[in-house]
Parts: sequence; structure tokens; C-alpha cells
Amino acid sequence: MPLYQAKGEGGFFLIKPIPKVFLVLCAIIRDLKIDRLFPFFPGVKKDPNTSGGLILNLAIARILTKQPLHLFGYRAKETIENKLHLKSRKHAAQTALYQKEK
Repeated sequence: MPLYQAKGEGGFFLIKPIPKVFLVLCAIIRDLKIDRLFPFFPGVKKDPNTSGGLILNLAIARILTKQPLHLFGYRAKETIENKLHLKSRKHAAQTALYQKEK
């Protein structure tokens, strides 16, 4: 917890280990760049305002939901009018701030 947090407002994190096979599988799937096919799924389109972002229409999309997209490196940004805006961590990490990192 941060040093600046007031007493009595603590939080807890529940952490469980992820089997290595799933981590390797996710890495292989990301290397295959399967996420380029996502805009062809019903209810999914590219976010014109965000590089590498997606807009997921929650009323239409059935297969792709927040959890599977999380495995591909997408993180939920916000939900506006039943549409989930997702941001790709890969594209976020390719900024000048992270150029010297592995």
C-alpha cells in the first residue's frame, strides 16, 4: 500500500499463480498476431482515437469479451453507452518512454 494512504482505508489483493503453460500459450498467440483479426468479429471495431485500440459493442460481441482480450494484452479503458473501449498494452509500450526497455 502507498505510504500516503490514510489509516483505516486499506485494501487487499488476492493473487493466485498462473500456470506456466498459459503464459507460454499467451506469448505464442501474441507472436502470431491473431489480434489483427479482431475487427472482423461482430461487435468489434478499431478505435479511431487510439492507436491499437478496440471498441467492443457489449450488446453484439459474444465470443470476444473482456477476459479473452485481456490475454492478448488489451486492457479496458472505459465503458461508454454499452461499448467497451480497450487499449493495447503493446502499442502503449512502443512510445518514446519505453524505447530503451527490453
